[in-house]
Amino acid sequence: MRATVIHAPHDLRVEDVPDARVRHAGDAVVRVVRACICGSDLWAYRGESARKPGQGAPPRPKG
Repeated sequence: MRATVIHAPHDLRVEDVPDARVRHAGDAVVRVVRACICGSDLWAYRGESARKPGQGAPPRPKG
């Protein structure tokens, strides 16, 4: 599947990552067809939050 990954401030990439899968009872996997960002996502992009390099960007699914 595709995901946005923050590698460093101002370095956001769309990458192929392993598909999500059900691991526990009550889990679900959904197909997301639209997504968006919000103002708090920009903190990570600018390096103003405690996100670690290689960590996925916050999800804003619109399924």
